[in-house]
Amino acid sequence: MCHDRSISKLLVAVVCLSLIVVNSCSNASDDVSETQIPAATTATTWPALNPTTTTGSETPSFTSDDVSETQGPAATAATTESAPDPTVTTGLEPASSAGGGAGGSIVEVDVFESLLAIPPAADVCRQENLPVDAVLSVVIVQISCEFIPDDRITPFSIDVDYPLMEGPHAASINGEVRATIKDLLTKFLDSALHNSAYLVEVGLPYEAPLRLTGGVTLANERLYSVELPLWYYVPTAAHGDNAIRNFTFDLETGERVLLADLFLPDSDWTTTLEASLEVALRDSKTAGTIQHLCTLGSGPWEYEDSVYADTFNVTEDALRIYHWLAPYACRVEPFDIPYTDLVDVLDPDGPLQPCEMSQGTALVATCRTGDVSEAVFDVANATFDVRCPGILGGGAYPRLTTFVDGAANDPFGERGFIKVWEEAAIFELVAESPGPEVIARIDCSGGGSGTSTEIQVFAGHTNEATRLGRIIEGSIYQPRTFGLGDGGFHTKHWDWQGNDHTRTPSIYRIVQHTWVDGDWVDEVDEAWESTIPPVGSSVAFDVANATFDVEVRGDGCYGPMTFTDGEWIAPGSDDYFLSEKAWVTEFAVVELVAESPGPEVVADLVCTPGGTMRTRAVVVFAGYSSEARQLGRSLTGSVEWVNEADWGSDRPHIVIRYAPWLLHDPHCCPSQYELDWYEWQDGDWVETDFEVWRKDPDAERL
Repeated sequence: MCHDRSISKLLVAVVCLSLIVVNSCSNASDDVSETQIPAATTATTWPALNPTTTTGSETPSFTSDDVSETQGPAATAATTESAPDPTVTTGLEPASSAGGGAGGSIVEVDVFESLLAIPPAADVCRQENLPVDAVLSVVIVQISCEFIPDDRITPFSIDVDYPLMEGPHAASINGEVRATIKDLLTKFLDSALHNSAYLVEVGLPYEAPLRLTGGVTLANERLYSVELPLWYYVPTAAHGDNAIRNFTFDLETGERVLLADLFLPDSDWTTTLEASLEVALRDSKTAGTIQHLCTLGSGPWEYEDSVYADTFNVTEDALRIYHWLAPYACRVEPFDIPYTDLVDVLDPDGPLQPCEMSQGTALVATCRTGDVSEAVFDVANATFDVRCPGILGGGAYPRLTTFVDGAANDPFGERGFIKVWEEAAIFELVAESPGPEVIARIDCSGGGSGTSTEIQVFAGHTNEATRLGRIIEGSIYQPRTFGLGDGGFHTKHWDWQGNDHTRTPSIYRIVQHTWVDGDWVDEVDEAWESTIPPVGSSVAFDVANATFDVEVRGDGCYGPMTFTDGEWIAPGSDDYFLSEKAWVTEFAVVELVAESPGPEVVADLVCTPGGTMRTRAVVVFAGYSSEARQLGRSLTGSVEWVNEADWGSDRPHIVIRYAPWLLHDPHCCPSQYELDWYEWQDGDWVETDFEVWRKDPDAERL
């Protein structure tokens, strides 16, 4: 992610605290609707989260065990069977965006037994089942809820996603995934509830978030690979932590695939893999996604008989390794190592079978035998027609253009350009053409403000450019989750309405293109339209002089308030310093919500019950209204930046900075903060990403 403002002090991403250690597997029941797993252990048997007993004014302390000292038993392999079990279902209702039981209630009650036992979780937690486009039938179970347990003041925020499959060995595979989710969640709740009891005594409402974003990295006829990355924070701990659980199954046998199974038995594959990991780590440091102090620690092949062993996933074109970094604060990070880097040590007859399985052009090129049917089209170094509507004579006459490393000889002088890059090469789109096909994007500019974009699809296994179907103009490629199972692809089209008068187009559509009878047939999947304000109109809502209900967690931040020049003072207050007060400031006027007359007014709100205590929140209002029309809920924190919806922004969002005080922080200065990304979805603000930053006490000026 790119940050558009500098950070004044050197901060490092928080990835500390102990890893959740868990026996992730039990003997899974063949009845997928009633997975039997052992009773969850209590917090006192959880070495990774070790709260000490407190009395009087003492505070809980946590120990950060070394990785080598917190190894748990290895995950049990899936049940070995002499033959595939009958094809079974996930035990869920047909997957849909509605999902769950009646009113979205939890169906996976056994998995979430420990959560549902905490009042009022059973009343507020909801489940959705989302289908995944893959060779196998897969759904993503999504559980989410926010609540404060009875007799507690700690807000709990639980978001858990994990996949379930249908097909051979689904009972044992889904049972293993469910058992792992249940164990991780139960142990987190044990520790969080233990510590939140102490917080009641001292009156500190620290939050207890857990986010498990599981998914499928590969699902074909042979392999099924699941990753379960986890981030959590146990209240009163110094910082949050991350963890990972991984499963890759051989669907022919139902057994777990181990990392060593992918490689030639007599090869020095660990040396080859470590060399590629060093390159990937260096690239990550250059990109700024990993701190420069981090180095490679122990690889997953070094943790025999441990939950840390075999922390990998397979994808179409790369081996994803979750590798421990040193020092301990760097924690575990994923690295995608292309199969092309490993082709000399991968076992061609092993479960991966990279040359047969992968559809990526780079690996196919490495595996090819010289037969032209296995050649790979390199769109960045090819000659083909481009149309460039609006740039090349209105686009009426395609121009034959030669590209070298993605760029054409400049036809427009020093400032113009024609560029091409491969958007995707992993889909079989056209049955009668040797596949997979290559989806390419071509951008054109005459040197001024006008640009043109088009999509072309080429046959993948040919040395020459063979375009399939027409040129799709005025669009950009739109990736959809896990690709498409029906042989199509999506593009996004922006359009101006006749009376648009701003720089932002007011319409966009997501269009699916499917190959039918020799060309692409278009079907609109989604259509969005923004209400256009009258020509000459301006933002009518003046947040600094308005009346609206304030609903923010914290003293002095609740109820209707009338602001004058950005300030509200509680009626009847004699002492300004000790009175309840609030201030509101307009941060930005931007287009964030497509279905609301825009742009919207993003405001920072600060409240105090008197004295020096402050509570901060962000509120978004409809801009073209003289009355306060709040859009969605209030967000805790202050605005860091906003990303407006314009032609180059697929996902407009707000980034909120939230800086809670930790247990030993001085009152002046929190030692860490969190950046939370929010997007508008289904009528409210939904958190889509986050970063946690902590001050480095040993940092030096650069």
